[in-house]
Amino acid sequence: MSILRQNTFPRPPELPDAILALRPGCSFSLSMAMTAQGNLDYDWGTLAWTADDISPPTEEEAKAKLVELQAEYDLIRYRKDRFDAYPKIEEQLALIYDDIIAGKDLSSGEWIAAINAVKEQYPKPS
Repeated sequence: MSILRQNTFPRPPELPDAILALRPGCSFSLSMAMTAQGNLDYDWGTLAWTADDISPPTEEEAKAKLVELQAEYDLIRYRKDRFDAYPKIEEQLALIYDDIIAGKDLSSGEWIAAINAVKEQYPKPS
């Protein structure tokens, strides 16, 4: 199971998450510092590995895993944001009802406009 699937909507992944995904259950420490741009940056040279029987991942392995975890996070975030943007079912039914009562074609009424707005704001990834 992916580390990102443990929570419904986790925070963005970081380098320690990638290390844990590669070596579940292992303990380590890793120093971080603030960059000039205000971001956190982990110093791989400070990795202190405590598992004697398991070797740590390489920095390249950890960074590749982080890219994979970020892609999974982005997909989860996209799905959540798109889902949350749609009107609630009760609101959609009210829009459909109002369109029908007003004699509007459902392909051009208020309901389809609300749905299309979400689809335009959050287009499906290609």
